[in-house]
Amino acid sequence: SDIAVLARPPWWTLRKLLVILGALACVLAVTVLWITQLHRTVAQRTTELEIQIRERQRVEQQHAMEQERGRIAQDLHDELGSSLTEISMLGLRAQAAATPPPKRSEYLEQMSEKARQMVTALDEIVWAMNPTHNSLGSMMSYFSIYAERFLGLANIVFLLECPFDVDEYEV
Repeated sequence: SDIAVLARPPWWTLRKLLVILGALACVLAVTVLWITQLHRTVAQRTTELEIQIRERQRVEQQHAMEQERGRIAQDLHDELGSSLTEISMLGLRAQAAATPPPKRSEYLEQMSEKARQMVTALDEIVWAMNPTHNSLGSMMSYFSIYAERFLGLANIVFLLECPFDVDEYEV
């Protein structure tokens, strides 16, 4: 009781400092683990979303392709309907008793030509509606046959070369 304390020791003693540093190290370790886990979760979710986006894009592209095929088929169907009407009218003209024989043969020739055109249009419809023709190679093959048909009439030789494998690409 005879001793009087004139100054207190500082609050930041070595022991207190080590306890605070230990607590901060634990908080830092937990924070680093938490951030690492968040990064893993974000990376995993990003991968899942990319897969879902690609799948949705593929489905949308397939849907758009089916719609376009349907539109083309409808257009060709309408064209075939008008061609059949034209053939019917030509047939009625050829059958008319008042039609002279030279005109009759002209009508029959027109009917034959229109029928050939319809067969070609029908081939186009069947080809366009076939889902196995979704590759670039299939489309190039079809266009090559089409080009050869017209260029062959003019005695033009047609050769198509491609620097890459076209069957790998979908249209």
